[in-house]
Amino acid sequence: MGLLFYYCIASGLVRLILFFVLSITIVETLQMITRLGAFDIDDIIINTMGAAVGFWAQRFVTRNRDTFKGFVKIVLTSVVLAIGVIVIIGGINEYLTKGGGEVAALE
Repeated sequence: MGLLFYYCIASGLVRLILFFVLSITIVETLQMITRLGAFDIDDIIINTMGAAVGFWAQRFVTRNRDTFKGFVKIVLTSVVLAIGVIVIIGGINEYLTKGGGEVAALE
């Protein structure tokens, strides 16, 4: 499966995200069927965001990617991007929770 992810990373973000969403949905469905876990859409969303962070970390580090120094750069870039995503999503959640955004039911 790792080789497929490498191929998807090499071919672009859209292909990676589509393949990843399909893969994680299969895992979540198996958890539900085998009763070894629960099907949770939040897991799919959060894991997909993590895959996108990893993709962009790979893209930002262009030199020395096959060395230990390059690996450390990719890890640090991933951490910075993940923190950025957490802050942005947390801010949106806080805004919606405090009533800043109006929620309307569809009829």
